[in-house]
Amino acid sequence: MRLFILAAFLFFSATAQCQQAAFETGNSLRQKLYAKSNIANGIAYGYILGVHDSWSGIMICTQIGADPSQMILIVRKFLSDHPEKLHYSAMSLVADALREAFPCPHSEK
Repeated sequence: MRLFILAAFLFFSATAQCQQAAFETGNSLRQKLYAKSNIANGIAYGYILGVHDSWSGIMICTQIGADPSQMILIVRKFLSDHPEKLHYSAMSLVADALREAFPCPHSEK
C-alpha cells in the first residue's frame, strides 16, 4: 500500500510540474504578440486562432467577413486594456476577448 501511495504521489507531482511548465499566461502571449521575431508572432497568432477554433459556435460566433488579422487586433487591444488580468491563463483571456467581440446569440444575457 505504501508503494502505491508513493507511486501515485510521484506521478501527480510530476504531472503538476509539467502542467506548470506548459502554462501560457496573458503576459507570455502579449510578449509573443509584440516580439520582433516572426516565429514568436506566429506562435501567438496560432494560439489565438486555435482558441477561436476551439470555442467557435459554442461561445464565440464570428461574423461573416471577420478574418484572422481582426482577431489578432481584438486580442491585442483586450490585453492592453486589461493589464490587471495578464497573469490569468492566455486561453481564458483570448476567449473573453473574442466572446466580447463576437458573442453568440444564445449566450447573450
